[in-house]
Amino acid sequence: MFPLYNEEPGSYNLIFNNWNNGKQTPDFNIAGDRDYYLIVTDSIVTERKPEPKHYIYAEDRTGWDALSLYAWGSSELYGAWPGITCVEEREIDGVTYKVFPLYNEEPGNYNLIFNDMKNEKQTPDFNIAGDRDYYLIVTETSVTERGGEPVKGDVNGDGSVDIVDVNCVINVILVSESAGQYEGRDDVNKDGCVDILDVNEVINIILGAA
Repeated sequence: MFPLYNEEPGSYNLIFNNWNNGKQTPDFNIAGDRDYYLIVTDSIVTERKPEPKHYIYAEDRTGWDALSLYAWGSSELYGAWPGITCVEEREIDGVTYKVFPLYNEEPGNYNLIFNDMKNEKQTPDFNIAGDRDYYLIVTETSVTERGGEPVKGDVNGDGSVDIVDVNCVINVILVSESAGQYEGRDDVNKDGCVDILDVNEVINIILGAA
């Protein structure tokens, strides 16, 4: 426990350290007008929050060593960058999700950014209202909501259209056992069959010609 000696509220940056022996946390900003209950690790400081109303479930397809979530908008839900790591992993309907609590007490407008905690890699912003649970698919380059409208050309359902999707269509054409594997997403032009025209359609989407 550390006392707050300030007589008036203000803006303060806390830095926890190992008594000048070369290690310290990133800054954690407080207003100084109340008690704070903090969780301190060697790389991040987060505030212990009330029981969350909702959760973000993220299927991690990034391949990164770590996955952290930063959220900004109506407030910084998880404090300063890079945010927080998941509180648990949970399997739902055969899919393993990393679970992040939504600590906001009121719905608002928030932008989620998943990152690798190293300031090297991050996803584009993904906007949420914060008023319900979210089930997301997170790749290196995209965040998409599971159950939403499929993206045309995204054959493997990872949220992006790329050369992997081209290979998926080719595989369906060449290997009969692959038929039906992609729940109809491989019939990109919706003509009732999977053939070279679907390969061309995916390529055109990648090139921006479709």
